[in-house]
Amino acid sequence: SINMGLSILLGKSIGLGGVVLATGLSQIVAITILCLFFFVKKPGIRPRFYLNANLTKRIVTISFPESSYLMAFGLMNAVVNAVALKNYDIQGLVVMSVLINAFETVAFFSEGISEYETVAMNEYLGQGNQERFNQCIRTSIRAAILEGLAFSIMLFVGPGTVASIFDVDDPEALKITVNALRFFAVVPVGICMTRILSVFYQYTERIIRATAILMLSWGVFPALLCFLLGQVSLVGLIIGFTLGLVAILPLLFIYVRIIKREKFFDYRLS
Repeated sequence: SINMGLSILLGKSIGLGGVVLATGLSQIVAITILCLFFFVKKPGIRPRFYLNANLTKRIVTISFPESSYLMAFGLMNAVVNAVALKNYDIQGLVVMSVLINAFETVAFFSEGISEYETVAMNEYLGQGNQERFNQCIRTSIRAAILEGLAFSIMLFVGPGTVASIFDVDDPEALKITVNALRFFAVVPVGICMTRILSVFYQYTERIIRATAILMLSWGVFPALLCFLLGQVSLVGLIIGFTLGLVAILPLLFIYVRIIKREKFFDYRLS
C-alpha cells in the first residue's frame, strides 16, 4: 500500500524516476520496521554481544536466500511500475499496483507455512529423524496447496471486493483490475509452492538453487516479461507479470528432474 501510494504521488510529480524512488522508499520503510525488532527488549531476555567468524559466515550463507526476496521485490516493483506508468499512465499504474499487492499478500501469507517448514525441518534434520522430516515436507506441501487454492477462489469469486480494498473507483480501471485479478487467480498455488521449495533447498544447504528460485521467480522473470509484453498492451503487461511469477516452476522441473535426476523434495539424512 505504501508503494502504491508513493508511486502515484511521486510518479505524478517527477515521472518515472519517482516510481523507482517510491519502490526504494517503501522497501526502506519495510526494512526499518524489521530492524526495530532488534531494539525491542523482551521480558527476561538480556542481549549479549557475541561474535564467531565461522558461525557468522555460516549464518550469512544459509540465510542469504531468505533475505534475497527483498531485492527481488525491489527489482520487480521498480520495473513493473515504471513500464505501467510510461506506457499506460496512471490507469496502468493503478491496475499493476493492485496486482503487486495481491501477489505480495499471497507471498507474505505463505511465510506462515515456511515458518513451520523451517522450524520443523531443522528440528528433524538435527535429530536425524528421516520419517518426521518427510512428514514435515508432506505437511508443508498440503498447506501450500490449500492456502493457494483459498486465495485462488477468493480472487476469482470476489475480485471486485479485492479491488475496492485498494480504492479503485475509476470504472474503466476497475473493470481492467477485476479481469486482471481473475487471471492472476491461476497462480497462488504456484507462488506458495515456490516459497516452500526455496526454503527446502535453503536449509538442505543448496544455497545457489534456493537463491535462484526466489530471485528469478519473484524478481527477474516478472520484471523481464513485463518489460517485453508491456510494450504490446496493458493486457500483455498483466500476462507478463502473472506468468513471470511461476515461470521458474517448469524450468525447475527440467533442471531438477531431467538434468539432475532428483525428486523435488528428496533429501537423505545421513
